[in-house]
Order: sequence, then C-alpha cells, then structure tokens
Amino acid sequence: MLHKQRVILALYYGLRRRLRIALRIRPRVRPPPVLSQPLEQIVQRHGSIARYIQLYLPPDVDLTGKAVCEVGAGDCLAAASLLLGRGAAHVDIIEVQSPVVNEKQLQVLQRLKADGFPIDIPMVRAAHGICLDEKRVRYHRCFMEDFESENAHELIFSFSVVEHVEDFVGFYASCWKTLCPGGWMLHVVDLSGHGCFEDPLPPLDFQTYPDWLHDLMSPPYYRATRRFFNEHVSAVTNSGFKIHQITATRKAEQGYVDRIRSKLRPAARNRPREELQVLEFVLLARKV
Repeated sequence: MLHKQRVILALYYGLRRRLRIALRIRPRVRPPPVLSQPLEQIVQRHGSIARYIQLYLPPDVDLTGKAVCEVGAGDCLAAASLLLGRGAAHVDIIEVQSPVVNEKQLQVLQRLKADGFPIDIPMVRAAHGICLDEKRVRYHRCFMEDFESENAHELIFSFSVVEHVEDFVGFYASCWKTLCPGGWMLHVVDLSGHGCFEDPLPPLDFQTYPDWLHDLMSPPYYRATRRFFNEHVSAVTNSGFKIHQITATRKAEQGYVDRIRSKLRPAARNRPREELQVLEFVLLARKV
C-alpha cells in the first residue's frame, strides 16, 4: 500500500468527521483556508482563478447587465469581483460556508486590480465599512443541486468544485435550470489527489486505494469523488449541454501512468492512458 502513514491519518480524520456528524457536534471554527495565508500566496491563488476566467471565457460573451452564478467560491471573492468588473449586474454565490469579508480580502482585490484585472472594488467597500454589497452579491448557503432558480443567469463558473460533486445528475440539472437559454458554463476541474494525497505526492496515487478504503478515508461531500475525465464529459452532454471547448491544463507524464497502472484500482486500471493523464481541465459548455 502506498503512503501508509497518510492513509492512517486520513482514516483518523474520516472517522472523527463521521462521529461529529453522527453526534451532531458543530465543527470548530477554523480560519479561512486561503485567506489565513500570507498575502502574496493569496494573491497568487486568487489571481490564478481570475486568470482562468480571462483566458477561457470567450471575449464575445457579454455579461453587461446580466446575472451570473459562482459555485463553491470558498473564501475567494476574486471571481465574483471580476465578473462584476466585466459588466455583470449581479452575482449569486452558491457556497455552504459563510462569506469572508475583511481588510485582507480587500487588500487582495486591490492587488489584483493593480495587476490589471477588471476587479470591482466597491463590491466589498461600502461607505460604512468593509462588507458585501448585498444588492449586487448574494450568498446562498446550499449545494448547487439544491439551488432554486430558473432562466436567471448568463454564466455559471466554478473552480476546483465539480470534482467534489456527489450528485452529478442533480448538479447539472440545477445548472441547466438556472441558466438562460444560450447561457454558458465554465468549470475548472482538478482530477488529481486532494487533502492528504495532493501535491507533492504523485497525482494518481490516490487512485490506487480500493473503493471501500477510499470511502472510509473520505466521507461523501468531504472528498474528491475519483470520477474520470470521460465521466465528467458524459455528465455534461447527457444533461443537454453543448460542449464548446475542453482544454487539458495539466497532464501526468506518460511514464508515470504506465508505472502506476498495475497498482491502480480496477476502474482506473481499465481507463485509456490518455484519459488518465488528464489531471486538470477547463470545460466550456452552453445551454442550447
């Protein structure tokens, strides 16, 4: 078994989480995962999210006066601020966690604006202090599959979210329902290891563990689901969307895939090498 100490650690945290949920014990309040880091690291991380939008959203997609939706923003407001800066009138953020709006968040947005991104600073800078402009930004504390909206949004964006979605059918049905006819989806999907098994570990090592062990280590809604590239593509097309572009932005080395294949769980072992090599991709699709 690869990385036994990490497996034991993941089993411990998985068991602790299950006990907390079963006993209905509220989790401890923890600092925001990214915003608690040094400012330079935050700017780099949030800047990379903004950069994906700028690179992969077609320039002819006009958001002026339109409503847009971001799924799973975490403690990042860069995407929402950028979409407002590109002309959107309103952003609905689907996120189970509370928004993080503070001086550091403002500093990050100011740095991104100085770097040339069309950031909307007034979204968090009200006359009476640092807070969200609730007329233009609204948080919905739920999963996307539970979001109730119809023909309301021109764009749905997510960054490193869809690999955690348990209910593919419900997720994309909700995306379809809330998009206007002709509306766009832009998803950045990370298929490599998460948590104890992310970088610098080799990216497919987490695919070596049998399903029963992976389930013990990572309870539903707290894990990367280990779905494969073609499963994601099929889920989008089966939901009625037309895929306009798929870009593999990170790939595993061919030699590594060949070396690890014999150790992979059966579902992964039987996948083509070219599919297993895709570690991150950007998917652009449209409701037609």
